[in-house]
Amino acid sequence: MILLLAAAALFLGIHLLVSGTRLRDVITAQIGEKAYTGLFALASLGALVWLCRTFNSADIAPSNTVLFDAGQSFRTLGILVTLAAFALVVPGVTRGNPSSAGQEKAPVNGVLRITRHPFLWGVMLWSSYHLIATGTFAAILAGKNRFVAREYCDWRLGLALLLFAAFLWFHSSIFGVPAFPPTWLAR
Repeated sequence: MILLLAAAALFLGIHLLVSGTRLRDVITAQIGEKAYTGLFALASLGALVWLCRTFNSADIAPSNTVLFDAGQSFRTLGILVTLAAFALVVPGVTRGNPSSAGQEKAPVNGVLRITRHPFLWGVMLWSSYHLIATGTFAAILAGKNRFVAREYCDWRLGLALLLFAAFLWFHSSIFGVPAFPPTWLAR
């Protein structure tokens, strides 16, 4: 559990204490914007991988306490929640975003009409659901803005669906548990 807390602290720390702060300005003045962006992305990825690995270890540790059981009905919603998360994450990383550094002139369309941070919302949706489904945390989601379907339903949504299908197909071999509840596949 200590390593999980350390990994979470590192991931949050580089985002809260470096990104968008004066420290970022000092670093970019020394090494340049592109080098900073690349190093920050690499540090974020490394911290995220460490976070995932330590979570997997902590999840099976005897000290992991389940606080409550949300029930099988709630856990069954996981497929739909993960689909919605993919539908936010994939367009979030494949569409220009005026809120991102170096993309200030990108058009505001598609999923960006709903949120300027679709990737973050997708990750938050996925992780919040998983925390509730495993009985370790509860969260409330909220959002607002106008949705324009024709701007959202482009190749990015198709890519999200394709990646979601691959995720379902390989879920068991990657994570060791089936994506579908066993009762869905039983006859």
